Amino acid sequence: MNLFLFAELFAYGYWAAALGGQNIHAGAVMFFIIATVGLDAEKPVAVQTVFNSYFGVVLPIFIAAIVGRLFWPVLPEAELRRRFIEFFSICSNFLTKQPGQGDDALADRLTLIPIESVSWVKGLKGRHCPDSEVEKIVALTLTMRRLALRLRARAHAESPALPEGIARLIDPVVEKARENFRTTCDALTRVFREGSTRVPVPSTRAARENFRNALQEVRNQNLLAGQSLETVRACLSLAHRLDVIADDLETCHDQTLSLSLERYWDDYSL
Repeated sequence: MNLFLFAELFAYGYWAAALGGQNIHAGAVMFFIIATVGLDAEKPVAVQTVFNSYFGVVLPIFIAAIVGRLFWPVLPEAELRRRFIEFFSICSNFLTKQPGQGDDALADRLTLIPIESVSWVKGLKGRHCPDSEVEKIVALTLTMRRLALRLRARAHAESPALPEGIARLIDPVVEKARENFRTTCDALTRVFREGSTRVPVPSTRAARENFRNALQEVRNQNLLAGQSLETVRACLSLAHRLDVIADDLETCHDQTLSLSLERYWDDYSL
């Protein structure tokens, strides 16, 4: 009997660990386990006794769930909202600074947020958030992780020292692109704070195109001719860094606006 109870409790615990919450099947399995425990080989057990034992276990769990939900709620929507707002706020903060001026603690936090978010996304599954929407949010967290690594690398990179002729063409465009990126991050923060994709979010395509035009002008004027290898490397590193950050932010822009946040971003039901 003890081996049988151990086997069924072990199987139930292993199965219940993968559930998003209690359902009718979990309740039926729990009733079967409680009924098994309540059996007596020496005398008959009344059905009412089995039901009393079952409700004696289930009702405290139900009451605890209601009390916890009303007074100390831990909702996937709220946890994701808080993390997404924090993530894009940190991104905006990083983009206000020059390369090499990042905060190590914030950089560590930036890389951890997408990893934490993936575990909370799984709790969104339900009638308000279909599997297709969950897949979109998971894809967004992967893009956020890539963006976090780009910004972390930027925070530890040295600010490039470009010759005056090149800096005259590049620096103004880089500053405008940085401001555009920061505005995009602020707008994405508003999207998740308000839970609405109707918030206007600027694209990064124009900023990236302007930077590419500036690079083309540098090539047309042959300003890199005769420059040291270090200068060429600094220019190429700056171009690559701006391009990949712009690409990741644009992907975040597209993935965020494709979500149906209004359907599940608030607390709908117990």
